[in-house]
Amino acid sequence: MSRPDKEQPLPCLRDDLTLHTGATTINGEPRYLIYDPVRHRYFEITEPAFELLSMWSAGARETIKERVDAKFNRLIQDPEIDELAHFLQSNSLSVEPPGGDSRAYLERSAQASKSLLMQGVHGYLFIKFPLVRPARFLSSTLPLVAPFYSRLAAWLVLIIGALGIYLVSRQWDTFTHTFLHFFSLEGAVLYGISLVLIKTLHELAHAYTATRYGVRVPTMGVALMVLFPVLYTDVTDAWRLRSKKQQLEIAGAGIVMELAIACLATFAWAVLPDGPSRSIAFTLATSSWLLSLAINLNPLMRFDGYYLLADLWGISNLQSRSFALGRWWLRETLFDVGHAPPDRFDKRTQRLLVFYAFATWIYRFFLFLGIALLVYHLFFKALGILLFVIEIFYFIALPILREFSAWWVLRKEIMQTRQTAYTVFALLGLIALSVIPWSSTVVVPAVLEANVEADVFAPTPGRIKSIRVVEGDTVSKGQVLAELESPDLLHQQRLT
Repeated sequence: MSRPDKEQPLPCLRDDLTLHTGATTINGEPRYLIYDPVRHRYFEITEPAFELLSMWSAGARETIKERVDAKFNRLIQDPEIDELAHFLQSNSLSVEPPGGDSRAYLERSAQASKSLLMQGVHGYLFIKFPLVRPARFLSSTLPLVAPFYSRLAAWLVLIIGALGIYLVSRQWDTFTHTFLHFFSLEGAVLYGISLVLIKTLHELAHAYTATRYGVRVPTMGVALMVLFPVLYTDVTDAWRLRSKKQQLEIAGAGIVMELAIACLATFAWAVLPDGPSRSIAFTLATSSWLLSLAINLNPLMRFDGYYLLADLWGISNLQSRSFALGRWWLRETLFDVGHAPPDRFDKRTQRLLVFYAFATWIYRFFLFLGIALLVYHLFFKALGILLFVIEIFYFIALPILREFSAWWVLRKEIMQTRQTAYTVFALLGLIALSVIPWSSTVVVPAVLEANVEADVFAPTPGRIKSIRVVEGDTVSKGQVLAELESPDLLHQQRLT
């Protein structure tokens, strides 16, 4: 017969672990962190767990209860101790009896490595390549970039950017038509170089801002996301900061850098004459505005906007916790099984996280479907089909199958609720509406247009001298449609 849980020895904490106090949560509650130096990971725990863990060295259950009661005036029950013990063991934060150490967990992790197939799938979807250890370089060069963090520098960039936007607005047609010059190999190369430069400065902004607040940057490198290379900077130690403002500055430093580049490059395009320098300014401006506003600020993907939102709300693992709440809300809405929410938030925050979860799911469904189609068309058919299937299965089908599996586990509870009957009737009604051939007529206005249309732009400003076709003519390839002339170009020819 096994001994009762209260007689079993508690797992001992590893000696290399450290406890830290982090920034407050969205509810104003303090956050407590366990740092694992072996894996360079942080684990967030609640305040009651932190109080209990601070007395964990006592070893015996009754002694821990007495000390917590004496110091924090709180009674501890055995289930709370068992839950914390399970958390420590399942996350490899305790010493294996008798006398184990962290190496035992590393060996266990190596033995439980993924299969070759799953390693290949994970490597295709996301893999990191650390390239440099920049901590010493960042510390030594920080004084050189310190002036850029001043309020004066910020105001100068804002004023220059506003002036640049105003000047561009007066040349808007010329600015937008500049895009036509970059649908070429030379334009693609120029855009590629601009992207590398912008993203390098983006990551350096994260790194320097973290170093400025005493956060160690252990590595910088390249990550492959669905075979697309992106730069990354490891600022995991920002979790230790107790100032939410400093965490937000580190997370938003890259976006601020890109917006600064956009402001300066926009102004440069407006004042420079036509030539290579103006083309470079155009690529820097458009790339920076696009990356900052359309991609990096998007909180539905794990880019800077996501980490900014997570730090602003003070919710670590924002997506996984919001997804858990979203699944719970869906089950309660469809079946009303009466389960408690998986996380403790106030009603307003709970609704906010559920909305965020569903918005992310809808966005990701269409995004990953588009990526799957793109991958299918980019590679030769056999590989394209394989990668297409991996995308659809891993990102779309697998989460749905996992949720259906959870419903199957709860089937006895689900079938006993009245809400389930309402859900089934509503589902049958939707199916009936979609398959029954209802007799109806819909009248809508329509416009007949050509199957293929093309916009024609002049390479330089000019005026129409003559038009060689009339409406309704059938034209052939190479036929002259109109004759243009440019007084400015004629004047430059005469000068030449």
